[in-house]
Amino acid sequence: MSAVVPTAGKTNNILLKYSAILLNTAILVFHAYDSAYLLYGIKLKSFGITFMLANSITFMHRYFLGRRFYSLKRIANIMSNFDIQENNRSKLVILIWIVLSTLHQVLMLGSNMYYGRNNPHVRSLFGLKPEDSLLNDSIVFFYYFHHAILMTLPISVFAIFYTVVCHHLRSVLKQFPSRNLTGGFIDYKKVLQSLNELHMTVESLDDELSIFVLFLTMHASYVVMLVVYFVLNHNDYFTSCWSCIDRLLRFLQIADSSVLFAAMVVAASLIAEAYKELRATVRRSIASLDMEFSLKQQKFLMCTEKEANLTMYKVMEIKRGFLLVVLGGVVTYMILFDNILNINDFFKRLHRSSRSVVVKTLVEFEDVKDYIWKDLQVIPIFKMQNTVDS
Repeated sequence: MSAVVPTAGKTNNILLKYSAILLNTAILVFHAYDSAYLLYGIKLKSFGITFMLANSITFMHRYFLGRRFYSLKRIANIMSNFDIQENNRSKLVILIWIVLSTLHQVLMLGSNMYYGRNNPHVRSLFGLKPEDSLLNDSIVFFYYFHHAILMTLPISVFAIFYTVVCHHLRSVLKQFPSRNLTGGFIDYKKVLQSLNELHMTVESLDDELSIFVLFLTMHASYVVMLVVYFVLNHNDYFTSCWSCIDRLLRFLQIADSSVLFAAMVVAASLIAEAYKELRATVRRSIASLDMEFSLKQQKFLMCTEKEANLTMYKVMEIKRGFLLVVLGGVVTYMILFDNILNINDFFKRLHRSSRSVVVKTLVEFEDVKDYIWKDLQVIPIFKMQNTVDS
């Protein structure tokens, strides 16, 4: 019995898979090292906490993205199996969206390279020396390329991927009645089987993608925290920017992340609405055929009562109010936390000032006491007491 020899194509796929795993592991290890090194240099301020939150989110997103990459490819293959009539305009909008998000990250990379090549954190992280200019520029480019392209860009790309998948699935649900409920006869078994397949598809999508929705929600919370920090401490925020171009790119980053998250939430919420409309259409189609439901029809309607919702890590269903819940909660707690930090700083300053006032008062009291004692020496009784003491 001869042994099975793997083909060259299969061997190349295995090598490519494990090479990607090793590369992703190296990226995550460097990101963890950078975050740990940066943690010691950040004070307990709102901006520092939001920055560490962003680093943690990008790390976890990249980790799960590497683990579930082939699951995402399988989802793309499942979506391609659904035959729908797509609009070329939608494809053009998605393409422009991808180009703009990528271009924005490339511009951020260029701005960081031009204005931040003397970043003290990068120099301290790698132990750079001033005389090695070419080596310094190469390492600084690698550092900013890591953050902009390898860590932040995948979040934007996945948000677009999630929105496209939801849009595609909504189109399938919208076109379901025209494909299965036309004519005077309804094949209940076939329609019920198709509905169950759609429902199972939504559930499988939610099982694979709900964890990423949690990370994107946390990233959107980070963006909202940046906006709140800018409103409350705009002077500190502007001093952390290198130039007007850097400020503009940061505002574009906030706008890009906000639009991506809003589009993702709206696209996910439309899945539940489209499935609800589909159930109502099925009911109307059955009611138009016969006024009295048969046992078979009633059983069919009972089976179609299930809802199809996408969730955030199986914790909260994504509906239109989800966006307002996230926005309101983050703004409220961010303002509360910033006020707590400001109160803490106020009491520290008050404690330091009170200590200095007490010390100053004691010094002045000693001077006054010595001055009074010198004046009392002219009185005979005090002069005699001083002689006895000596």
